Amino acid sequence: QGDLNPSLSYDSVKGFESRFHGNLTDTDIWPPLWMIFTKQFELGIVLKPTILMRGDFAGLERATMKIEGRPYMNISITREGNGTEAPVDATTPLTIYPMRVMGINTVDFNKRYKVKISANGQDVETSPQVNWGQVEFRDHVSNFACGELSEKALLNPALTNIT
Repeated sequence: QGDLNPSLSYDSVKGFESRFHGNLTDTDIWPPLWMIFTKQFELGIVLKPTILMRGDFAGLERATMKIEGRPYMNISITREGNGTEAPVDATTPLTIYPMRVMGINTVDFNKRYKVKISANGQDVETSPQVNWGQVEFRDHVSNFACGELSEKALLNPALTNIT
């Protein structure tokens, strides 16, 4: 047993910053290639690229604009027959996250748009946003948790109603 929680970040002023912390069970790690031998392995990666721009924008002089993205990727590797496979009727969290609405042709800065979602007996909605040719939402993903649902129910349109 041991602890492991890798974290690597880069800042153009500070450079790379790395941290490790976590819990390892029944695992061997072989440096320097960091090969991992275990029955089940999960890895989550969040990227946080940020771009700052200065200039004249939409009639504002010397404006500063920040563009930030947070793509997330999860990798799960499981050896067949090790007993860690999820049962067929097991439930997992259902999250439905609206990122962008396109196709609204009128641009009116006095009008705001939001998306309402009903799924699995839960109602969630985004915060109102202005249409800049497309409406993008930046609400936290935890606001869109719609309860637990089995894979069988999710794949059956008669059992799952998402509007």
